[in-house]
Amino acid sequence: GSIYFLVLMACARIRPNVRQLRGDSCGNLARFIWWPTGINSVYGTLIKKELIPAISYLRTTYPLHVSLLFPTSFLQNFAVDPHLDCTNLMMTDTFFDSIYLYK
Repeated sequence: GSIYFLVLMACARIRPNVRQLRGDSCGNLARFIWWPTGINSVYGTLIKKELIPAISYLRTTYPLHVSLLFPTSFLQNFAVDPHLDCTNLMMTDTFFDSIYLYK
């Protein structure tokens, strides 16, 4: 779902707003999204009732593969199947971890 969250953010054109957040606010937002059931607040309710269903809808309606996000030559450097399904959170996390370790 993390790819879809980024897609949702891009479509909402909120990048300038996110860039203005303080570091601790980004951390709090990440925690809210990661564990919304632990939040008994307006934010937790919004995440559970709006954000999670929206991402679920996007995943179901618009299946993505990493080949749509990255050029084939880049994927070949990491021996990644271009048909890697972005709805597979464990596999995409492994892929993104390998990019981070590559730096």
